[in-house]
Amino acid sequence: MKPHRLSVLPSFVVLLAFVSCQTPTTSSPTKTPLPSETPLPTSTPTPTATPMPVCEKIHSSRTDPQPAIGLNKFDLLMQYLGTASGGGGSPNYQEVTESMGQKAIVDAAAIGVNYFRVSITGYFPAAYDSSGDLDQWRQNPDVYWSIVDKMMSNLQENCIRIVPVFVWNATQFPAMAQENLTQMMTNPDSKSYILLTAYIEDFINRYKSHPMLYFYELTNELNLSADLDLAKRCLDGPYPGLCPPTGNFSSDEMIAFTSRLAEVIRKQDSAHPISSGFGLPQS
Repeated sequence: MKPHRLSVLPSFVVLLAFVSCQTPTTSSPTKTPLPSETPLPTSTPTPTATPMPVCEKIHSSRTDPQPAIGLNKFDLLMQYLGTASGGGGSPNYQEVTESMGQKAIVDAAAIGVNYFRVSITGYFPAAYDSSGDLDQWRQNPDVYWSIVDKMMSNLQENCIRIVPVFVWNATQFPAMAQENLTQMMTNPDSKSYILLTAYIEDFINRYKSHPMLYFYELTNELNLSADLDLAKRCLDGPYPGLCPPTGNFSSDEMIAFTSRLAEVIRKQDSAHPISSGFGLPQS
């Protein structure tokens, strides 16, 4: 197969460590309304930044460039929302998981970690007619973004930057829109693609000037699913309820999809780098 190139940075997977010479710049399932049934959420004004400690003084008093050491903490926002580990977002559950997320931030900072890779869209739903991690964004965006604001403030208090990943579970947005992955990947007018890009634009407009934003990541190893019969694999597997939002796509379709997403980001923020999120190529 002819190799493809995407003009974004390569992905960093699981444990990320490289030398940076740059100074940082600033309970039961319920049916989620489809985009056609409910207006897309509108962004709330960007909150005024609260003065925080200088991060370089927290991690080291040295003046030479320090290694940027990052970790996967994909469920951090889910912990703040109260939807991590199967939680339904109840106040009591949220209180516990938010505390777990805050402890993870403090513990990571204590050992010198200075950025997290986070699934900023969460993970669920994975099936039609199921609740998901972005339900509150669609139903009460002011409350949703206030929770994200708190997470970002806690990261800033501990000088941990964030790499937001927009497509971690590739079938999440198709499941929300009752479409399939092929539609989202190949049709810019599909409900799932419009929903995804609406979230990306909301996030970027709110946080593109936040000092803890490191760079953007489009996907989580999406290339490892290209040119495979994912639909048949699902039907042959033990969870047929997860199959409707599944779909197949080629490498060419994936490159076109991620290029469109990169362009969406570039229109909103030309300052921060973009990673494809691709893993090592299939053998």
